[in-house]
Parts: sequence; C-alpha cells; structure tokens
Amino acid sequence: MKFSNILLAGVAAIALVSCGKKDEAGDAPRSETSREAARADAGSPLDKRFSLKGAEEVDVDALFALMPEDERPSYDTARFDESLGATVVENLRFADADDGEAVVVSRAEFYGVDMDAIERIRGAEEAGLDAPFETVFQKVRFLDIASTGHMEEDEAATLTIGGVEFDRLQIRQGGFDEEGPGDEGARFLNAVNLAGLYFKDMELVTTSDEAPSVAFSAPDLRFVGMGGGRVGAVIANDLSYDMKQSAESLAAMREAMGPQGAVFLSGPLAGIVAPESQQVAMESLEWRDIDFSGLLAWGLKDEKPPMSEKDLIDLGTMKATNMMTKVNGKTAATVEEASV
Repeated sequence: MKFSNILLAGVAAIALVSCGKKDEAGDAPRSETSREAARADAGSPLDKRFSLKGAEEVDVDALFALMPEDERPSYDTARFDESLGATVVENLRFADADDGEAVVVSRAEFYGVDMDAIERIRGAEEAGLDAPFETVFQKVRFLDIASTGHMEEDEAATLTIGGVEFDRLQIRQGGFDEEGPGDEGARFLNAVNLAGLYFKDMELVTTSDEAPSVAFSAPDLRFVGMGGGRVGAVIANDLSYDMKQSAESLAAMREAMGPQGAVFLSGPLAGIVAPESQQVAMESLEWRDIDFSGLLAWGLKDEKPPMSEKDLIDLGTMKATNMMTKVNGKTAATVEEASV
C-alpha cells in the first residue's frame, strides 16, 4: 500500500459516514477558512487556531469500526477538547501489515463529525449521479505526520508533513460506488466535494541506486474549492524541487536508452539531457479557475468525447513569481514573473 493511500484512508472512510446538512449539487463547499486560503498573501490555514462552537464528542471507535478491518488505525488516546470543539486523537497510526508501511499522525483533530449523516450516506438506496450532497465534517486536521517503511522495488521514500487539513467535506447520498456506471475516477470526482485541502511543511524524499533521488519541499500548499470537476485555486509558497543522479542511475539510464541514446548521455549534451543535479525553486504560485467539468460529464457516461467537442478543459489562469533553475550547481534560468 502506498503511504499516500494510507494517509488518506481514514478521511476517505470518514467520507462515507459524517455531518449533516444538504447542499446544492455541483458547487464546491465554502467555509471561512477556504475564503481566506484562496488569498495568495494569506498565511497557511494551519497556522491559525480553529474552534467549533456547539460541537459534540466523536466516538472514534465507532467511526473507525466503519472502515474495513484491515485498514482500521490504532491510537493511544482520544479525548474531547471543549475549548476547540474537537475530538483529539493522539498517535493515530495507519499501518499495512503485509509490507510494514505505516503513517503515524501524532495528533488528529476531528471537528463536527456527524455519525447520523454518515449513516444516511451509507444507507441511501438507488442514489444517482445527481443525488444531493451531505456535509460530512466541518474540519479534520492531521498534525506532525511521518511515514515509515516505504519501499517500492529499489526505491525508498520518506514523507513528513507538519500538518494537513481537510476543510468541509461533502459526499453525495449513496457515496462513491466503485462498481457503478461510468469511469471510476469521474464517479469519485462527481461524488466528493471539498472546501479545501491544505498542507504545511511537506517534505518528500526518494532515494534509489538506479533512479534519480528527489527531494520535494512545500512549506505552504493549498487546494481550494474542489467540486464538480473544478478547482477554484491552487496556492503555493516557497516550493522547491531537487533532483540528483548517481553514477549508478546514469548508467542504468544509458543502458535503458540503448547505444544511440547513450551517445547523448556521454557527449556534450549530457548536462542538458541528464544533468547530475537540478534544482528548481519558486517563491509563489497562483493557479485559479481550473475546470474539467466538461470532460467529467463524458467520463460519467464512460464515453470519449468526439473531436468536434469544445470546452472540455479550461486550465484557468496561472501566475508564478521569482523562479530559479540550477543545473549542476550553476544558475540556468531566472524568471521574475510568468503568467499564463
């Protein structure tokens, strides 16, 4: 099991069971947090204390019991914090017994989870693609996250996240049917809305003898307003990407490309085609009004759109500032601002 799947397993399962008012179909939910998160000059939502008035304690054992038995997490303690209006779980652990992979969440905060609404979602009969939405929870925060034991073939990976926040999750009555009609990915996007998904201090490092080693850093990364095949905004600050090739990985690349490809990797173009190191840094990114709803409609029918079809995808607008690329330790390009 990939650790990204382990990390999201709990929230995906909770998505089949939580907080209860119906909303208009087709539009992403909004919250006070998501409105602020859409501003590029605003700080990470995870930097702010959140509290929910009139909240009730969540029975986490009953909540986790709704998950498949082999995917249920373990934890040390669970208590209700009245000042936050959240059920706080310490040392929440999602583990895969088959391969030793695990994701450990030092602290999880559950706000506004409604078990009755979860049962309504699960119990809906003959719910169609246009079934009404239920708000599943107001907010879930996972803090101080670390992965352990992740290994795929010869590649090892470690992931640490200072915090991730799931803001106001909505699910259609009937939930997501893996066996339903249409494309599976399209059905999922049609069934799930989220006011926002926010990451703070995310670090991903992969190491391998026969592939490039990669380090990705995202101190502040936000996806705002996701619903109906649309994303209102992607906001990122201080992104960086670092790739390094070992002698072994370069040799493996030469072998894979064959004699003709190896010429490029051994001659003067080697530094361009396969540099030993490459670093990319970006001060800020604003990507707004992404729209795949036209393509989503065809996916729900499990049909390919004809060549004459228009307006299937709108990539919206994008602005990136203060980008710099280094190749083998030397500055290759700097861009003060780029807009698309």
